[in-house]
Amino acid sequence: MNRAFAASMLAVGMAATSTAAFAAPAPHYGSVKLNWNVAVSASMQLATQFGAGAFTQGTVAPALTPSAAGVCGAPAAETTLNLTYGTLNPSLAAPVGCLYQNAIETAIQTNDAGGYNVYEYMDAAPASGTGFCAFPDGGAAFPLAPAAAAAAASTRTTTVAAATFTAGAVTGCAAGGAPIPNGTGGAITNGGGGPGSQDGGPGAGIVTAGFEYYTETGTNGLKIAGGATAPAGTVYAAQDVQINLDKGAPSTASSNAIMTVVLVPN
Repeated sequence: MNRAFAASMLAVGMAATSTAAFAAPAPHYGSVKLNWNVAVSASMQLATQFGAGAFTQGTVAPALTPSAAGVCGAPAAETTLNLTYGTLNPSLAAPVGCLYQNAIETAIQTNDAGGYNVYEYMDAAPASGTGFCAFPDGGAAFPLAPAAAAAAASTRTTTVAAATFTAGAVTGCAAGGAPIPNGTGGAITNGGGGPGSQDGGPGAGIVTAGFEYYTETGTNGLKIAGGATAPAGTVYAAQDVQINLDKGAPSTASSNAIMTVVLVPN
């Protein structure tokens, strides 16, 4: 019995010794730092005379809504990224306006989690006694919350009152509208160029290199749309644009102006 007990103790001791000899060592740790930036991506396309429920560029004769009978002209086929009002008839008694239905639709894409804003402004002040109002489509007032679907047709198909003027400049617009201000504190890029779009889109087909735009130093102008986060996909904001003439506006020939629309990621 003692021999058996001794043999058993020897076996246990050998097993313990074997386990201790082959035990795994304690882990050793290190680390590597991985560094990167995620670039902000953003794009914006414009379409004028946009299609109802479809982000398309229109080129037929525009639908114009006057503030009073006989104010608006009768332009024929439209040109890409242009808003053509034709020959306007001012009044000696009061300001008049001519509203372009389905004027401009903006398509926006960005991955910026901080959100984005869209502004617009005139590159240069129009002649005294002339001014512009923007009216939101798909919302009661600016700034719009862009929608995932392209805008429906404008509902402004009857008379829209003209703007009010002070010292030859628009200071107020009919209900829901907002004056389109002049750019300030920036610089003209490609002065004398026509309309265009950095990112192409339905308005493509005209030159997109060398188009005129006004680079603001901040976020000035009329804020027409914005979002606090990155949209899940392309979103849209649309507007009608009204030209206004103060009472007794002088006659002009071949007048035009450029308006800049800018997407500002946050």
